[in-house]
Amino acid sequence: MTSKIILVVNLGLKSVRCIAFSIGGNVLAQASRPIRTYVSNERVEQDPKEWQKLTWLVIKQVTDEIKYISANIRYLTVTTSASCLVVQDDRGRPIGNSILVSDSRASNESKMLSRTVEFQNVETLTGYPCSPDLMLPK
Repeated sequence: MTSKIILVVNLGLKSVRCIAFSIGGNVLAQASRPIRTYVSNERVEQDPKEWQKLTWLVIKQVTDEIKYISANIRYLTVTTSASCLVVQDDRGRPIGNSILVSDSRASNESKMLSRTVEFQNVETLTGYPCSPDLMLPK
C-alpha cells in the first residue's frame, strides 16, 4: 500500500509550481508553468485568472505523472512568496489584476498612514515603519 501524499502548490513571481511529496518527504513528481508578471514603473501585477488556469494545469500534470497513486493525496497546501491584494466582486470573482507585494504605488497612502497616531503606535511596538509593500496602504 502506498503511503499518504502531500501536494504543494506555489504561486510565485515567475511561475506556478506543484510538487507531490510522499509523507516521508520524497519528491514523487513536480511541474511548473511560467506566469506573466506585469511590471510598469511602480506597478507589479499578476492576473488571478491565470493563477487559476496554471494551477489546474500543474496539478493535472503532477497527478497524471503519479497515476494511480494520486488517489493517496491526503493533504494540499497552497503557498505564495508574499501576500497579494485581489479585489473581488460580490460573487468572489477578481475584478482586475492582483497587486503584488513589490508594487509600490501606495507611497502616498503609506506616508499618510505613518502620520496617524495609531500607526505610530504600531511602529513603536513592532519597529517597522509604514511602507507601500504593506496591505493596509494598498
